[in-house]
Amino acid sequence: MKIDFINAVVAIAVSALLAWGAYSMTSVDDLKTLVAVVSFVALAASSLCAIAIKTGKQRSSIVVRATSGAFFVFLVILNGVFTFFDFSKPLYVILNALTLLVMLLVNRSVAKSGM
Repeated sequence: MKIDFINAVVAIAVSALLAWGAYSMTSVDDLKTLVAVVSFVALAASSLCAIAIKTGKQRSSIVVRATSGAFFVFLVILNGVFTFFDFSKPLYVILNALTLLVMLLVNRSVAKSGM
């Protein structure tokens, strides 16, 4: 696996901007920091896999990128929904972490299969 530095910087910057947007739109002051940190980590990981990481084979790279892109969109929607409501902290962290872990498992199995 190789990482394209410019694409990685862009992915992290986009994730940071989306996390900042989620932070600013969260109405409950106690949840602002949690929303910013969790959404940044989840979005950064999925966007890095979607645009910055390249596997050795072209087919694997395409599947990893498509899967990561779909999970990125799902995480944006998930974090957007949680931004507008008062919610349980453990539920929010667990949903984001499970989504991220499933994405990483799928991507690893695709990359390991050597399509």
